[in-house]
This record gives sequence, structure tokens and C-alpha cells, in this order.
Amino acid sequence: MPLNYYFLSFIDILGFSEMVRSDCHSGNSGPTYLPIIQEALSEARKIELSESQKLVQFSDSIIVSRPYNPDIGAFKEFIESISLLQCLLFRKGILCRGGVAHGKHSEDSDIIFSQALVEAYRIENSIAQFPRVVISDDLLNLFSPAGLPLATDTDGLTFVNYLLSINENEISELLSNALEATKSGGARVAAKGRWLVDYCRSVFPDIDSEAPKTMAFHH
Repeated sequence: MPLNYYFLSFIDILGFSEMVRSDCHSGNSGPTYLPIIQEALSEARKIELSESQKLVQFSDSIIVSRPYNPDIGAFKEFIESISLLQCLLFRKGILCRGGVAHGKHSEDSDIIFSQALVEAYRIENSIAQFPRVVISDDLLNLFSPAGLPLATDTDGLTFVNYLLSINENEISELLSNALEATKSGGARVAAKGRWLVDYCRSVFPDIDSEAPKTMAFHH
């Protein structure tokens, strides 16, 4: 298998274990979350912006990959596809966290062997922290974020700005649905919910919410 340079995003579905637990104890009512995730991924595959782009899902992880191209248009298409995937999941009340990187990558039906995956996973696991998909510093050195669907957080990290695909008249309901998943968690889960409220308010300042506005983002 050849090793070639790729754009790659590793995305973690937050709260996945609880979703599985809930569906496995759903009884005669049938699963709730499985068809939601299946539908979102099916829709995401339909809107892939490049024939060479691949989307793979296993357990709570989603990997999106595409051959590297130094043209800014190719990188923009890749980021847009990640934004659309996040938007699809958010519309269904599902939050995710991830990283976007580039590097040597190879995959077939049996194995994924990837420098890009290792880096994207590191960003998701050690850096992203909140429900955001963070862009690697290496990619930001290669491509200017100007004109891309990206935002810069108060900690200096740049992430995919998927709320650009959401309408103002629907954001309050979508946010409420997404926050339901954070109510039964501990302090770390609550912090993710507060971050989400701040992010939504940075894009939609007039959003209805009782949570305090504590952060600011740059788009």
C-alpha cells in the first residue's frame, strides 16, 4: 500500500457510550440513536465534495480523508465537508469533537495506516477539549484561514465554524436539543455545554438562553 499525503479529520461522537446503552435497553420501542447516526452519515456521504474523499465510521469515531492538494480550493472543500457533517449531527442533537491534520496516509478495506490520523487523533484527544473540530498548526501555516468556514477561539485555537450553515430562526431549538445531552453529566460535560452556548452566541448574539455569555470568538 502506498503512503501518500492526505487531509484527514478524526471526529469523536460525544456521549456515544450513553447512546449505545440507551438503545440496547430500549426494549420494544426500538433504538433511538442508531438510526439518527445512520441517517446523518448517509446524508454526509451524499454531499461529499470530492470523489476521492472517504468517510469511515466505527464505534464513536468518524474518519474523513482526502488526498492532499496544495490548492486552497481543495482545502476549503475539505473543511466545508467537515462543517456540513458537524451541522448534520448538530441538527439531530449530536455533538462531536475532533481534529484536522495532514500527513502520510494509506488505507484499504482491512487497515488504516496513517501519520495524518495519529496527529488528528492527538488534537481531538489532547487539545480540542470542547465540542469543536480543531485545525492543526501545520495546516494553518500552509493555508490562510481567511475566507474559510473557520473561527478562532479565546485560547487561540482555530476550529471549524459549522454554525454558518444554521439559520437564526432555528438555532434556539437546536441548541436546546443539543444541551439535553449535557444535563446528566458531571462538571466536564457541563463545561462542554457552556462552551457550546458561548459559541452559538458568538454567531447569533440574540439567541435565547439563560447561560451567561463568557467567551468571544473571531470569525
